[in-house]
Amino acid sequence: MPCIITYFVVLKYNTCYNLTMEDNKLINEVVNIRLRRKQIRQILAVFDEMDTIKWVKNDEVIYVENDRANSFYYLKKGKVKTYTILNNDTEKQLLLYEEGMVFGLGSFYGNGIRYTSAVALLPSELVVIDQKCLQIITDQHPKLIHALAMILAQDLQIMIKQTIAASGDRANVRIARYLLREIRRHKIATDQDINLIKVTQDQVANQFGYSRATVNRVLRNLVSNKLVRVGYGVIEVIDQRRLFDYCQNQ
Repeated sequence: MPCIITYFVVLKYNTCYNLTMEDNKLINEVVNIRLRRKQIRQILAVFDEMDTIKWVKNDEVIYVENDRANSFYYLKKGKVKTYTILNNDTEKQLLLYEEGMVFGLGSFYGNGIRYTSAVALLPSELVVIDQKCLQIITDQHPKLIHALAMILAQDLQIMIKQTIAASGDRANVRIARYLLREIRRHKIATDQDINLIKVTQDQVANQFGYSRATVNRVLRNLVSNKLVRVGYGVIEVIDQRRLFDYCQNQ
């Protein structure tokens, strides 16, 4: 609830702080998002009356990747998370679901195959909704279709942001380590300490298969942290120790 609290605090002291148009726009967006979520929860409450109940224990797996997605779930009570297993066999948490939310919707509407796994974090009561149940209930409550579409869009936005953030973090570290490697390689080859690397942004992009925009974004971040300077066809490392620490802390 911190966003709503902030909203009322800002309203109360509006005359003191002289809010800008951007401030007011942000406040309106926050309130509108909260209202939409509340409206969606109210619409989803129609699932409370359904009797297709499934009880799951704490830590019980609800479905796993590559299962058939013949249904999705309404979380009547409890808490659930979705996750995926990365190539190095580590678990990556994706989304958390609490009472009054639905999950497993993307695969149900998609190709019918689960692309994530789901596990209960608490003893949970689920309502199982298959195609037949959905048809019956949407005939009775047409607004439900729009609410489910909005949920799909919101989940997709969150997952896209997670992907971009993860990709950005890896790019930051990989490019920073590349710069340190180039400095060491030059020292071994010439026995000279040098912080200036002759390389273009296009060459760095090709080195890792990134877009030039990604490399540019990473370098701007390193410049803003006063770790490098960027010139035409060159990148200068200002402080190797700090750049190394930056890699360790990402």
